[in-house]
Formats: sequence, structure tokens, C-alpha cells
Amino acid sequence: MKVQQGNVSTLNYRLISKLKMIQKSLALDELEIEGFEDHYGVEIQEVLDINRQIFNAHLKGKVGLK
Repeated sequence: MKVQQGNVSTLNYRLISKLKMIQKSLALDELEIEGFEDHYGVEIQEVLDINRQIFNAHLKGKVGLK
């Protein structure tokens, strides 16, 4: 369980870092969101992947899945 909790902490840190990077980048772009999906699609997909990993880690801890 400690390994899973450490893994979740690492994933949470990665998630927050990725979201802050996107936020700063959007602030620099101001309202020029033309091509948003091209510029931010990969980053948003990474955020979704990290969220899925966090969810799976919690699910394994609660349900005992392997």
C-alpha cells in the first residue's frame, strides 16, 4: 500500500505540474486560442492519462485488484 500511495503522490505531482504548464502557456497566448487542439491536445491527453493512472491506483487499493 505504501508503494501505491507513493506512486499516487508522484502522479499527483506530475498532474499538477502539467496543469500549471498548460495554464502558463494559455496565459501567454492570451485569447489567441486558434489551433488549441494542435497546441494543447497532447498535454491534455497526458493529463487524462495521469488521472486514469491515479484512479486505477486508488481502485486497486480499495478493491484489491491486481
